[in-house]
Amino acid sequence: MASSTSRTNLSTNGPTNVAVNTSSADDSMLSRLRDASLEELRFYQQHHRNRLNWWLHAIAVPVEWSAWLIALRSVHAALPWALQFAVAALVLAATGSLALGAAQLALASAADLVVHRFADHALALAAGGWTCSWLVQVGIGHWLLERNQPGMAKQLTALSIFLSVSMAWDTADCGDARER
Repeated sequence: MASSTSRTNLSTNGPTNVAVNTSSADDSMLSRLRDASLEELRFYQQHHRNRLNWWLHAIAVPVEWSAWLIALRSVHAALPWALQFAVAALVLAATGSLALGAAQLALASAADLVVHRFADHALALAAGGWTCSWLVQVGIGHWLLERNQPGMAKQLTALSIFLSVSMAWDTADCGDARER
């Protein structure tokens, strides 16, 4: 059932009410988001063809992302949660995967755990984790295994940043960009 709202149009002839079908507009936005997500996944997979590199990225990308969450957590306890709720919603909308969306919240929880457990050393652990993550992804994954540059050296988008963990897990899980 299509929903519609009434919008007032201001024209030279005065205001008029126009019915706008918001359902199809929402569907169209969701469809465009899913298409863009699938394109990002395909681009990602073009630069990650080696199966071992898939698994390295499936581990290292969440470590890298969690390092940023730990840094945000040190600024304010709510920041990683706010970001991850937004990312979870984006991942759910873009991929249709409840598991990939919910996993984003587990990363915020992991950041909390690290900060609580290693309070005085949390930022140092985050910096070390981030550095190791990059060494594994780029040094081992791309230079040694793939013999290529990371895809983000060619194309970096906000969508690719926010979907990075889900793309790494999706690729390791299925191996190819599948129709959603």
